[in-house]
Amino acid sequence: TVANELIATFIKNITETISVPSLMNMDFADLKAIMTGSGVCAIGFGEGQGDTKVEDAVEKALDTPLLDIGDIRKAEGALIHIEGGDDMTLEDVNKAGEIVIERISPNARVSWGARVNSAMQGSMRATVVLAGVDSPFLVEGLKPFASIRREPEGEAEEVEVVEQPPEKEEKRGFFGRLFG
Repeated sequence: TVANELIATFIKNITETISVPSLMNMDFADLKAIMTGSGVCAIGFGEGQGDTKVEDAVEKALDTPLLDIGDIRKAEGALIHIEGGDDMTLEDVNKAGEIVIERISPNARVSWGARVNSAMQGSMRATVVLAGVDSPFLVEGLKPFASIRREPEGEAEEVEVVEQPPEKEEKRGFFGRLFG
């Protein structure tokens, strides 16, 4: 069925993202750092070809119609993996990252990777994991479980919340934001 194929593709893409050697590797720790404590997470993937391969791949990944995740502007984290042929440039990878970070929270944690696959000449595949997204379907479905606590009474660890001023974000591009 279509649902089974979609799930299999999601699993394959995530597994390859963290296990297959890449130009810029990602591992399980990257995935865990983005997802831990972020609430609802969603994954999307897309492919593009030709002159608009970057835009097409990323937009399809962000707009996967079967997910219907709603507003991604509140996403607290993103894991972005780009795979393309020998013709893929750093500019392509930068452009893909820019498209994602322009659509999510400016304070989101972003981790990314890229891999060259000679068989993908002239095309590009984007896999995006978004953490902390709003999903009216999942939020409504989880309400009956809202009263369940993870730790027994009296054993909850106290956490001190410290307010920090928001970091001043400069327009430095995708790589500047990651390494600046």
